[in-house]
Amino acid sequence: MSLLVLGIPGTAGERRLYREHREEIRKRLPAFFLEELEEKRKSNETEETAGTEERNGTEQAAGTEQEAGTEQAAGMEQKLPEQVRVRAEEIFSLEDEGILPGLWDFCEALKAGMRVRLRDIPLRQRTVEICEICGEDPYQLESENCILAISREPEALAAAAEESGIPARTIGWLSHSRARLLLYGDEVRYLDRPRRK
Repeated sequence: MSLLVLGIPGTAGERRLYREHREEIRKRLPAFFLEELEEKRKSNETEETAGTEERNGTEQAAGTEQEAGTEQAAGMEQKLPEQVRVRAEEIFSLEDEGILPGLWDFCEALKAGMRVRLRDIPLRQRTVEICEICGEDPYQLESENCILAISREPEALAAAAEESGIPARTIGWLSHSRARLLLYGDEVRYLDRPRRK
């Protein structure tokens, strides 16, 4: 069965890194490259300020983003259009998890192995460059609104997702062996067990 990713991995982690290292990132990357992140940062600041005032200062403003993330995680799978869900044998939400730890957990749940082409994982170029500046691995960055799926009809699932405005890409396939392999050109390596914080 084919393995697909719906959505773009690492977006939540990209925003976190931008908040934590904003000045350094702004020195090294062009402003037009960061416009979307800057708009989201300003929007989050406004929401956090309003949320803090509304709660009379009883919670930290950062809690607002965590609550929003939890609601998104609970709702992402339910928000998938029916024509997408019916074409997926199984789905696994990547909320607050990087793509590689998510692949490990998905395979554990399925008691299966996998072969994944690293080049087919849809990372934003901006995410990769921010990770280079911050010394982070883009494949480990936490995600949001991102799902792994397995399907016997990957082209139909991807087409249905794209029709609904959800980016979708086949990144590999499941295998009957328990080996979890990452392919990069001619190189093959085993996926490492994720280190939990």
